[in-house]
Amino acid sequence: SQTLLAASSTLGNVLNRMEDGYYQFTDSADADAIGQLLYSPYGTYDPRAKFGRKSISFYGHSFEGNNQKLSGDLYTLTGLKVYNFARSGAISRSIALRNDAYRLKYTPSGGVVPASGSVDFAEADSGPLQIVGNVAVADQLQVTFAGVRGYVMWDGSKMTFTRAVAGDAVAVTQAAELIVLPYTSVVTSSVPVGTHYPGTHEAVYVLWIGRNNISNLAQIQYDLVAIVERMRSQHKRFVLCPEFTQTTETTGTTGYNNVYAVNAMYKSLYPENYCQIDGVDLLQNFRSHYNPALPDDVTAYNAGTVPPSLLNTGDTLHPNNAGIAINAAFINQFLIKKGWN
Repeated sequence: SQTLLAASSTLGNVLNRMEDGYYQFTDSADADAIGQLLYSPYGTYDPRAKFGRKSISFYGHSFEGNNQKLSGDLYTLTGLKVYNFARSGAISRSIALRNDAYRLKYTPSGGVVPASGSVDFAEADSGPLQIVGNVAVADQLQVTFAGVRGYVMWDGSKMTFTRAVAGDAVAVTQAAELIVLPYTSVVTSSVPVGTHYPGTHEAVYVLWIGRNNISNLAQIQYDLVAIVERMRSQHKRFVLCPEFTQTTETTGTTGYNNVYAVNAMYKSLYPENYCQIDGVDLLQNFRSHYNPALPDDVTAYNAGTVPPSLLNTGDTLHPNNAGIAINAAFINQFLIKKGWN
């Protein structure tokens, strides 16, 4: 490892931590890493930021995936660039797959990736492209498959892989992993869409993953744990946002109970990362901003759900700009208390 590190004039301050299975060093060229401090396991040179990176990564559903207001406010409040990998309509499984928390295997029709163009997969599984209703998605999600760069799309019944560039045909005799690459899916005020950010697993995650399959607590938990385990820094920094009720999901309804069961699971699994300050979580804080002068807000508050005045017009779930600003300010306060911004 010393020999390899000596190949670059920007690397130095090597410290062996043999008892811990890694060595650490600084890289003066890596301004994104906190303290410019990196570490790598022995055997394979695989550097990662020990304390994390000076950035935020979004992984989630429409509360992030269709929300330039939230990313913009957090950038303004924290000074940290926001990389948005979220997707509106996504379920927890597709969010985890987009995060590369785990991978699915696919088989190309005919058993070969052609020298150019596209090929359909035999498996009818939309995987990282799945959204509510499993409808067609034309995101052109950047991936590698069988060692070939390209993108995938879902037409509602089958997934198609398209090569990025022509090359040799590749025989695939058994199902191969589809690897989702870390390219941003949504523009933010600090990062263009389609930005490649390999440091994402060392950033501060803001996670909002379970609303679109809220009744499947076991799947949400599985995906959440996988996402957290995928993080690469020794100090894992993530904000776990509670799911919100719809205005129709009042106290005692099935929907209400599902939301609060998932939020309780979040808090139980990761109490130090659940977005809560002094016993008040992000959802409770949002609800507390109801307008007592508006009868509909008062009714909603007394019924245990969210105030309509803070939602988009005609929408029962998604916060408007005023509501998003409330959420951004609270998340920022959580980051401050954690010392992460």
